[in-house]
Amino acid sequence: MITRAFYLCLALVASTSSQASTYTTDSYYLPALYSIVPYGQGTISATAISNSGQIIGSYNITSSGTSGLFSYANGVATALPYPTASYFPGAVGTNNSSGGVVGTYQSSYATGVTHGFQYSNGVYTTIDNPGVNQQTTSPFGTSLTGINDSGQIVGNYGNNYVNGVYSVSTHAFTYSNGVFTTIDDPQASGTTAYSINNNGQIVGTINSYSNVTHRQLYSGFVYNDGVFTQLDFPSAGGYGTFITGNNDLGQVVGYYYDSSYVTHSFMYFNGVYSPLPLANYVNSSDSSFPQTLNNYVYDINNNGQILGAVQTPSGYSNVTDTVVLTPVPEPFTSGMMLAGLGLMGVVVRRNKQAEA
Repeated sequence: MITRAFYLCLALVASTSSQASTYTTDSYYLPALYSIVPYGQGTISATAISNSGQIIGSYNITSSGTSGLFSYANGVATALPYPTASYFPGAVGTNNSSGGVVGTYQSSYATGVTHGFQYSNGVYTTIDNPGVNQQTTSPFGTSLTGINDSGQIVGNYGNNYVNGVYSVSTHAFTYSNGVFTTIDDPQASGTTAYSINNNGQIVGTINSYSNVTHRQLYSGFVYNDGVFTQLDFPSAGGYGTFITGNNDLGQVVGYYYDSSYVTHSFMYFNGVYSPLPLANYVNSSDSSFPQTLNNYVYDINNNGQILGAVQTPSGYSNVTDTVVLTPVPEPFTSGMMLAGLGLMGVVVRRNKQAEA
């Protein structure tokens, strides 16, 4: 009974907090983390956030050819170098509780095939999809993008040049207990998976070539029990909609392009698209060509914290700040939590009386 009451409380809180429209915003200029990447000597990007609020990402130091993972929490950044990688080109993903991380590396910058890896307990392990031609000089092979607490991994594979033929197709897959399973959307020319939650729900993006615009157009998707559900932000234009992360509550985050090809971030939950309060700054340094800047989101944890990035103007160029949105509970949510805790107290007292 105590357990049932506890989970009832969590369910009540989750169902109400998932509708939160107010957030606090913390901003981090990650390239300024000079303890990992000396100023002007490389790149650093954050694409995953754990339930504890720890930020996970990748870094590259061009001067030394050193690359790896990093973690950032409570003002402290920790570098986790990969001993044989020269470049980390893609996003990384983490599960929310046990600390496992997956990502992508290249052993030769810009020309080598990409390899997936899993990082756990200080050890990097390469995981390559067997469908990849390892002899090609194409800069794409296997990438790993998401992992859940059961160790189920999602990723993508493809070769830009196979037998001399150019292809833009990307294939999504799951990897579990040594088995690769392709999960392509049959209606799309390419499928890219980004995240998997503890319920096995996978989210990502599909693309198809448009004969009207003569470019690739993108839609988000949720994949559950073998079924693809396509997601398109109602006012999306430009390249379309990208879905990048989800959590165990079924909250989904992503971004879309407007008709001017500027990106805006949103959450999708229970059939509702909700814009997120991230700024679109304008760089007006060149008055003849003022430029509206982009924002993006990459991940959401089970507490509703959302990891993203905002471009901000800096003279004639732009910089990118990493941001974390933390939901502020509505008064009704707090009341439901107190009610749930009160219910648990009643059950505990009744159990003690029964034991007496």
